[in-house]
Amino acid sequence: MYRNNGIWHVRENSIYSAAMNKSLFYTRRIYSLYGFRKASYFWLQTQLHRKLFARWFDFIDAVLPPDVTDLYKIRLIMRPAFRFMRPEFDAATRAKVLIHHYAAFKQRFPEAVRLNMMEGDKGCRLAEIAGKGGGKYAFETRGEVTKEGVIRVIIIDVDSGFALALLAGIFAEDGAGRPVFYIGMLRGPGQAVINAKEMVTAATKDLSGLRPKQAVLHATAALAEWLGAGEIIAPSSENEIAMKNLFKGHKVLANHDPFWQEFAPEPSADGLYHLQLPLPRRTEAEVQQKRRKDWRMRYTHIDNFSAGIKNALDVLSGGQK
Repeated sequence: MYRNNGIWHVRENSIYSAAMNKSLFYTRRIYSLYGFRKASYFWLQTQLHRKLFARWFDFIDAVLPPDVTDLYKIRLIMRPAFRFMRPEFDAATRAKVLIHHYAAFKQRFPEAVRLNMMEGDKGCRLAEIAGKGGGKYAFETRGEVTKEGVIRVIIIDVDSGFALALLAGIFAEDGAGRPVFYIGMLRGPGQAVINAKEMVTAATKDLSGLRPKQAVLHATAALAEWLGAGEIIAPSSENEIAMKNLFKGHKVLANHDPFWQEFAPEPSADGLYHLQLPLPRRTEAEVQQKRRKDWRMRYTHIDNFSAGIKNALDVLSGGQK
């Protein structure tokens, strides 16, 4: 530091020195957790983008709750250096969307709530609904830093505790500076769950034809609207970040394009589906007469849990919207 006209200033060299020390510290931690390849690539990125990572390290120190786990912090520190959300995102864009998300959540939620949202298995329960056959289903947010996003919206079967569907993404800004919610991943229970297909089919019937993936999208829409987003942006099959893996190839387990097309007829010029909020729905007159009862029940569920989610977020935020 040096003094000029009675004011203390921090030399730029000292800032880079501090960032260098942090780079070395985090590289060692990444090496101990994930091995040489990821550690060396992270170190290379921090040296190629010194100013970016100096700002990123300072932001992380300022925004994360002090009680967040070391593993969560390391996984978050790594993300600007590695693939995240979209194949075309560079390090600066990755850092930008991450900073927007965490700054927005810091502004809107108390520290204890943010900590619950970040710790994967804790999460925050936002709403519950009951099916016509007596089944109970809950919507939760959980935090896990992956290449597909940093917040997950999940619908679970309350009795079994199994997740029927989950959506991962991030609250960020689009290229024009407008708040949006980017989806990185949508999936069902997963192949590891025994009788997963039967569970989803039973839940869909219990909820008058409301599919778990449809339910979790509408729950995400409620969260996104509450945060002030005007649209949800979902990847087409050709733009899924999970597919773009040099070592695992481009294997697709589920094609969600037909699902997104229920809300946006086709992808935009950027190859992404732009789902306007509130999500569109058919009018009752457009539904076949024999299906109208179930249609009304489905949207009664959607309207009820959407309102419940927004109310729960109001409570969690303490009114700081």
